[in-house]
Amino acid sequence: DEQCKITYGSEYSYNASTQICEKHVHSGGGSGNGGNSGGGEGSSIFKDVSVNHKNWDAIVYLHGAGVFEGYGDGSFKPDQTVNRAELLKIIIEGKGLTPNEDMFKECFDDVAGEWFAKYVCYAKSEGWVEGYNDGKLFKPTQKVSNAESIKMLLEGSGVEVEDVEEKPFDDVEIDVWFAPYVQAARKLQILEEKGSLFGPNKDKSRAAIAENLYRLVK
Repeated sequence: DEQCKITYGSEYSYNASTQICEKHVHSGGGSGNGGNSGGGEGSSIFKDVSVNHKNWDAIVYLHGAGVFEGYGDGSFKPDQTVNRAELLKIIIEGKGLTPNEDMFKECFDDVAGEWFAKYVCYAKSEGWVEGYNDGKLFKPTQKVSNAESIKMLLEGSGVEVEDVEEKPFDDVEIDVWFAPYVQAARKLQILEEKGSLFGPNKDKSRAAIAENLYRLVK
């Protein structure tokens, strides 16, 4: 209950039955026509993210900072995967930037004037992304991999990487393109992976992205 108040304010409290923080909105008291007498109703932050969720702190912090938004049905969808274009939007808007859509467009064969073009093309202009097939394709709707997400997050945050002399994980060889980023991310302690495997090709969920970014900016 105290954590809810610290995170959101004194008007929030922890509901043990639903395991979420709820804001108590008191409707006007009195007995006039159409009036409700006392009481109140709870309004949860995200109906699908309890305070016991392992990425709770990251999600509520970044939501409060305006980096992550929820959905119209009151959910966050923590397990929903993120695609390459969506991640760039999160990173760029999280920096408080709004690229000019007239300036940043048509930077890859598969990126023209879509909603994501300004984010992808801005990231390309900054050297954060290079694309596939000798830079011809970006594949914006492809699910972002663990390795790709770490590179984008670190590039977008201006983190410098170093040559790799020892494998950071058993499944990350020293000569693969993402090894320097994984090494840097591990040193910065922004990774959730604690064992011997990193899983470079696994998809990234909204909650996992939130956790990495939260650890990076905190």
